[in-house]
Amino acid sequence: MRRRDFLLGAAAAVALRGQSAGEDLAGAGSVVFVQDDTVWIRRLPDGAPRAVAAGKNVFGLKFSPSGEWLVFHGNEETVRLISADGTISKSWQGIGQWLPGKDHLAVTTDDRSSIFGPEDGWTAPQIAFDGSLLGVSPDGKQRVWIAETDRKRLMAGPPDGSARAIAETVEGGFELLGFLRDNRFLYWTTDEEGADVWSYPLDIWLGGGEKAVPTGLKSCMGEDNNMVSLCAKTGMLALTSGDDKLIDHGRGIVTVDVSRSGFNPRQITKPDVSAVWPAWSPDGEKLAWTAAPDSERLMDKLAKDNPSITWGEVWKEAGMLRRIWIASGRGADDPVQLTNDDRYEDHAPIWSRDGRYILFSRLDRDLDMTVWLMRADGSGATQVGVISSTGEPGMYGLPGLFDWSERG
Repeated sequence: MRRRDFLLGAAAAVALRGQSAGEDLAGAGSVVFVQDDTVWIRRLPDGAPRAVAAGKNVFGLKFSPSGEWLVFHGNEETVRLISADGTISKSWQGIGQWLPGKDHLAVTTDDRSSIFGPEDGWTAPQIAFDGSLLGVSPDGKQRVWIAETDRKRLMAGPPDGSARAIAETVEGGFELLGFLRDNRFLYWTTDEEGADVWSYPLDIWLGGGEKAVPTGLKSCMGEDNNMVSLCAKTGMLALTSGDDKLIDHGRGIVTVDVSRSGFNPRQITKPDVSAVWPAWSPDGEKLAWTAAPDSERLMDKLAKDNPSITWGEVWKEAGMLRRIWIASGRGADDPVQLTNDDRYEDHAPIWSRDGRYILFSRLDRDLDMTVWLMRADGSGATQVGVISSTGEPGMYGLPGLFDWSERG
């Protein structure tokens, strides 16, 4: 699934409250982002942005595991690779994804996947096979892909060529959600081509054993599956429940331990809010998300003082009340609100790789978008960028075109 991507623009680092930027962001690494059709890298906290590539309609920026390479996508199904210093550039037709734990890039077309590496200058594929690669487990022992003839088959197996069919569909499709530590994996499936991943809940299955196991769980997925978050370390899945078409009505955050049988969900959010964009901290100890008052309840409240209020006005007001929340991963404590600035609606929390910070986006009443960084306890919220779009402005593609690397 392609997300409608939004772009993180450059901005000078400023001091977080109570500490200098250098002290607070020491060891935070580098950020890559896009502004004005240019890919930039900036070392945190106060490095000058450095241009490394240019391109139209850029999306999908990702550092390699070492931080020495970048990939991004552009027009006409093109994936580009560049070195972090901007001196080396390669391109292929297809969609690219980094394999876990190593600087190897999988490039996938509709019916063929090839894996490239730096050992030969990214020239010849080290492995090539028929099928559309969905992902490889962190230890490299499990590969998941789609083989397509008269129907689509979800395949799994080790990289040595042996494989087994997990599921099949004639008109629908499959998407990988992630791997557990034992190389089992979660995926969603639908029998309908072009399924609405925002409005309707889709079935989640557990694969990798003798046969696929229905979890009985459903979630809307969002673009690039950003309405679902899996923590491989703990086996905890956070999903967005609810089947209403409105993002501000009937949505809730549910957590499930999918590493164990039973799949007993726990509702983390309350029914008087609509919550989306769950995101696990790297250690799985905390879960962040975005929540606003449920629009139907908000209508009832606002209509008491203004009987002529319209749904459009209610939805806008609900958006302006979106805030970032956090709770323990197991739901042992009550949710805590991290942000509270009446000038903005807040979206799509993303954890830094060391778990010290949360990056999130904000939209003001004039529809100007900005990117903010705060500590994981909600303190020191600081604007670190502006957001511009290659397509229509909107919230549904967030988080946007940027990535963090631990490498400085």
